[in-house]
Parts: sequence; structure tokens; C-alpha cells
Amino acid sequence: MAALVVVIAVLQLCAHVASSKPAPHIVYILTDNLGYGGVNFLRRDTANGTSPEVVTPNLDALADSGVILASFYTYKFCAPSRASLLSGRHPVHVNVHNNGLLSPGFGVPEQMTIIPAKLKELGYATHAVGKWHCGFSTPSRTPKGKGFDSYLGYLFAYNDYLHGFSESGCENSTINPAPGVVNFTNPSENDARCTSRSVNARHLAHYTDLWESGEAGEGPATGINGTGFEEGLFVSRVVGIIESHPADTPLFLYYAMHLMHSPLCAPLAYLEKFAFITDNEDRRYVAAMTSLLDDVVGDV
Repeated sequence: MAALVVVIAVLQLCAHVASSKPAPHIVYILTDNLGYGGVNFLRRDTANGTSPEVVTPNLDALADSGVILASFYTYKFCAPSRASLLSGRHPVHVNVHNNGLLSPGFGVPEQMTIIPAKLKELGYATHAVGKWHCGFSTPSRTPKGKGFDSYLGYLFAYNDYLHGFSESGCENSTINPAPGVVNFTNPSENDARCTSRSVNARHLAHYTDLWESGEAGEGPATGINGTGFEEGLFVSRVVGIIESHPADTPLFLYYAMHLMHSPLCAPLAYLEKFAFITDNEDRRYVAAMTSLLDDVVGDV
């Protein structure tokens, strides 16, 4: 199914180019670990109905005015799903490993072309923001190596929302990876929190995973991590790309959110919205993160 969708999309774009019609701008938003019951437009058709813990007016409006693919299945793991989405191929032909970091076989193969590279052939500007998780063992496997003009995000499966810290670092590093040494009160904003249980479960340490690429090259996003809640940094970059993009150049923008992946973290303002959830801390954080996700989509 994914391959068919990509082929049809490319053929349609080729038809636009051949007929001299303006090619459409494409903004692709991908969320992470959002459950079926995590949006009201799906909950309202179930026996349990809607819930005050699930507030998604922007997503509901998009669903009501668009097409809901209720039987659009995906792979059981994260990295293979992303590799399949971007390549248009079944995971078994791209990548079936969810982890592997720097191992040669992890991620999209070097010789395999993905969507941004094909769209660049049609005159598109291509940008990516957020989670990558499609390999970085060689420069050709990074977002820039795979065809994106610019990128801001993290390369591995997850980091934390407050500092960009990850559990994974360079081999033989002398940095203490113990999660207890990390302060998960944002020192710059002081307006977001994480649950200690989810932080400990992810073994987060002082390894920073935040990457940036553009015309000047690519490398660590020095000076950006820790300056705000990560999803806020991402959506600001997304909105900035859209607002500054020339209208006569077709745009492909791939925004792979950190939300809703763990650790469970949320700005205090969103946690206060769901203060009525007192019996389960995790559920309160999930409700807050879902509401934030919906607002981010609305901002875009």
C-alpha cells in the first residue's frame, strides 16, 4: 500500500510538471505512539465515546474535512515504519531493525532513494524537522545525505524534551550515564516537567542528541538544546520554514514530532489543564501531551 501511494503521488507530481501547472506544497506531519483512542474523532464512534481527557479539536477538524484511513496498517516497530514511509517500500525490503545505531545495516540502505531526493528532481525544496531514526552510520544515511535541504531534530529513537539528552552516546565515553544525575527541571524555561519513572525507564543521561543541517553543513545543534521545550523548538522551526518559503517554489516539509513518545514530559500549563486527573500521573501527562500535540498541529 505504501509503495502504491508513493508511486501515485510521484506520477501526479510529474503530471503537474508536464502540464506546467504549479506543483502542490506538501506538509507531512507524523506523530509518534499516538494510540487509537488518543483522538476524539476516533473515540466518538466507539462504545465509550469521547472523554474530557482527550482534547483534540484541531485534529478532529482535519479529520472531518479530509480522509480518514482507518485501515492503513503499519509495522510493529518505529524505525522500520519510518523507513517504509519515506521509501515507499515494505519494511522487509528496507529495514526491519528498530535499533542498531551505528551498525551498517540499520536504517535506509545507502543506495535506496527516498521521497525528498525524488521530489528535488521535480524542483522541490525539502526540509525535515523532528525525529529521524532512519540510520546515521554514514553521512549518506543522515537526513541531509538522504535528500533534505535542512534538518533539525534527533537522530536516534528518542531524547528528552527538556535538554535533548539521550541514553546513547559514543563508545568508550567516560560520561556517567546514570539517569539520577540529570535534572529534569528545565533550567531555561522552568515551565515543564517529566515523570521520574519514564525518565528512569529510558536511562537518559548527558549524551545530547540534537542535530542540525543546512547550507553550511551538518553537525550538533550547538546552543539550541536546553533553550526550550523541544516540541516548541520544532514547531517554531516548522512555522518559520513555511512563513519564509517562496510561494513559487514547491515545498516538501516532513515534520516528525517527538510527541507522543516517552519520556512523559509536558509544559506546566498543559498539566494544569488536566489537574482533575488525580488517580494516575501517567494518564495526566498523556492527556497534557495530547492536548499539546493538537495545538502544535493547529499552529502549523
